[in-house]
Amino acid sequence: MLASAQAEAAAKNDVFVAAAESDFRFVHLWLESSLPLDPRDDKQKTPLMAAAHAGATYMCALLVAKGADVRLQDRDGWTCLHHAADAGHDKTVDYLCSRLPLLDPMHPNTLDAQALTNGFTALHITAFHDSRKIAASLLDAGASVGVRSTDGKTPLMLANKRGSNRLIAAVADKGKHDKRHPTTASDVPVNNRFNVRV
Repeated sequence: MLASAQAEAAAKNDVFVAAAESDFRFVHLWLESSLPLDPRDDKQKTPLMAAAHAGATYMCALLVAKGADVRLQDRDGWTCLHHAADAGHDKTVDYLCSRLPLLDPMHPNTLDAQALTNGFTALHITAFHDSRKIAASLLDAGASVGVRSTDGKTPLMLANKRGSNRLIAAVADKGKHDKRHPTTASDVPVNNRFNVRV
């Protein structure tokens, strides 16, 4: 019994590495066993989060197809989408954005899941890193520009503060007006370069 528990613990640790390194052979063996699909590590991350952070898009697709929960949050409140956006993996973000609404039609705001530590959404993280391509993907999928972090900043306010003109340009290019989380003229300054409220 002890040997079986030790083997399961070792396999649990290995599945995170296998997911991040796109070791399909190991992950297929894992999936065929009776082990849980969404095990948690010491930071409450799942194999799907490890794959998303590593930019292993095909591994993410396999895990999602087998039923991995894209809505799960780690101990900081980050989802797999937060991890992919933080690491700058645009193809993985595109894939996850394409799957989120299909997997969770009753909760379309899954794109706007907020971290427990600071209230950041994936779009906040994108604003922080100034990634226009990822911002465009998130905006096209319906991410909100009006969600406020715990310190009251929207992704646009954060982009303006950090000088992240790529995100501001992405919003201007898409002409987004967020009706779910509106901002008023008194809430935010105008960025004259793009003539949008930030």
